[in-house]
Order: sequence, then structure tokens, then C-alpha cells
Amino acid sequence: MTTLKCVDNISGLKINFHESQLYGLGVTMDEVTCMASRVNCKVDKFPFTYLGLPVGKNMNREQSWNPVIDKFNTKLANWKARTVSYGGRLTLVKSVLSSLALLFLAFSCPVECH
Repeated sequence: MTTLKCVDNISGLKINFHESQLYGLGVTMDEVTCMASRVNCKVDKFPFTYLGLPVGKNMNREQSWNPVIDKFNTKLANWKARTVSYGGRLTLVKSVLSSLALLFLAFSCPVECH
């Protein structure tokens, strides 16, 4: 709590514990539940979804990439429906879809590497 209060004071951001979730690595769910009750937040476990992307899944499995492929397909279908020119679609793919893939890769690190 002291560390979180320091982050709160230094950054000027207010932590909303009622909307926060606590995850445990290398500890039992009982310990996570105990700590979450102290901080007054919810308990969750891996894998979970953040910004629509799975976090903590085994990315060596092909099926773990399905959410990213589905998002790519949805974005492309929406852009086609808007009759965006070929050059416009290329620009959108480069900017938006590459960012989506980078975001997914940033959160797809196995639990052991944290």
C-alpha cells in the first residue's frame, strides 16, 4: 500500500481500488485473496483480458493468436465497408493494425518472465 500511495502522490493519478484487480504470481489464491481484501480490490487470475487482448496465455499455441486475427479481420471488414481506397487501407493497416499487434505482443509474455 505504501508503494501504491507513493505512485499516487508522485504521479497525481488517483488509484481506484474498487475497479482494480490483483493477480498473484508464485503465490496461492488464498494469499492473493488476503492481500486483495487489505487493499479493497478484486481478485483475478491468469489468463485475463486487457484492452480486449489476452494476457498470460501460452503464445506458442496457434489458438492463442485467434483474438488478434479476429480483430484484424474485423478492422479490415469495416474499412472495406467504408470503401476506403487501396492507399487508405494500406495506411490504416500500417498504423492501426501494426499497433494492435505490438500491443498484443507486449502483453503476451508468459507468466514466468514477469
